[in-house]
Amino acid sequence: MTAVLYCPNYYDLNVRLTDTINQHFSSEMLITNIITDDTLLEQVPKYDFIMSTVPLHGYYGVDIVHIGMFFTDKDISVIRNKITSVRINKRKATFKNYLELLIIPEFFERRNDLKTERDAIEYLTGKMYRMGYVNETFREDIYMREKLSSTAFHDFAIPHAMKMHAEKTGLNILISDAPVSWNGKPVYLIIMMCFNKNDRYIFNEIFEPLTMMLTEREFIKKLIQVKDHETFIQMLTDNLEVTF
Repeated sequence: MTAVLYCPNYYDLNVRLTDTINQHFSSEMLITNIITDDTLLEQVPKYDFIMSTVPLHGYYGVDIVHIGMFFTDKDISVIRNKITSVRINKRKATFKNYLELLIIPEFFERRNDLKTERDAIEYLTGKMYRMGYVNETFREDIYMREKLSSTAFHDFAIPHAMKMHAEKTGLNILISDAPVSWNGKPVYLIIMMCFNKNDRYIFNEIFEPLTMMLTEREFIKKLIQVKDHETFIQMLTDNLEVTF
């Protein structure tokens, strides 16, 4: 994470202030520039936020954190909160970017005519095969995984193959207005996942947080009301819990 310090040069206090900030945050944040003239702020390469000892009224495209020239515990708290906020926003942006890559518009739809687990699997695997995401063995891979243990949990199912043999990585979303009987359980949301082995890093980034948030039954109730894939992605992103 990078930050810029704007501090008019009062008898080299800016150097001492920088040293003090680094004592607390050198492992979490890099101060890339110390600016003494606000007209130079727009010339500095991209950074995450500005720390300023005086009010700034221009627009610089990033948040501004105001701190005192004589560093206090309050300033430490303000900077720490900003670092946490930036990290959360970056994590959510990455999560959203992956979802936008995986959930293309064609991979989001609402239906009410699929009654059983088999109906849903046949329909979704056929669609993914026609679109070039999986090969002809994917359907049997899905059934094989279901025989080991059902992928239905509460109101949703998340069918997937045991191995990452897909041609392309994708999440195929189906919301059913009528319950689909999945191994005897009524589900309303089905997320069929396929992963190419080269996208293992994406799997690691999204699978755990996705499955964790889907265990929240009140969240599922809201999610199955969504009408379009952009809103679906945004709801998942907004619900992402980020810990450090």
